[in-house]
Amino acid sequence: MEFTEKPDLETAQKFIDAQNYFWNSGIFVWSAKAVLDGFKIHAPSLYNLFFQAYEHLNTAAESAFIDKNYPLAQNISIDYALMEKSDNIYLIPARFDWNDLGSWKSIYDRLPKDDQNNVVVNGAVYAEKSHGNLVRIDPKKKVVISGLENFIIVDTEEVLMICPMDKNQQVNDLSKNASKKLENKKD
Repeated sequence: MEFTEKPDLETAQKFIDAQNYFWNSGIFVWSAKAVLDGFKIHAPSLYNLFFQAYEHLNTAAESAFIDKNYPLAQNISIDYALMEKSDNIYLIPARFDWNDLGSWKSIYDRLPKDDQNNVVVNGAVYAEKSHGNLVRIDPKKKVVISGLENFIIVDTEEVLMICPMDKNQQVNDLSKNASKKLENKKD
């Protein structure tokens, strides 16, 4: 058995045509020993970095260790770090309703919409001639939007992000790039 994370279009089409591949829902079951062994073998730098925390688990020093060392960790998904490299993967086929809420668009698709097809998460929104938007704000905040169609508006304590819905897969990159550039402007 083999695990392929985010295959290119041509490879994905081959998988579909073959009709003997399964979609990974990202639901994993493993023992702590199996995942630790996997990190030790396939992602030793992560294993070595975080194994240092073992003596700090459930102590007052745990949070400080994480704050100091987490930024030093390689930014890699469990899929790339372990799943693609592991030789002890087993599959249990299942059929059930499932949605990967890994993007703002998928959240928009799953949540109830108002009469203009807008989704509001928290807070109150007055929408005038605005359709198909996702607005996520502080519960105490009121937002007015006018003339917007298919936008994502996310207001956090640190950042207000407004971008077209069709850029929802690039939100993480947008956020990282903006953070870097805005931090440089502070100096």
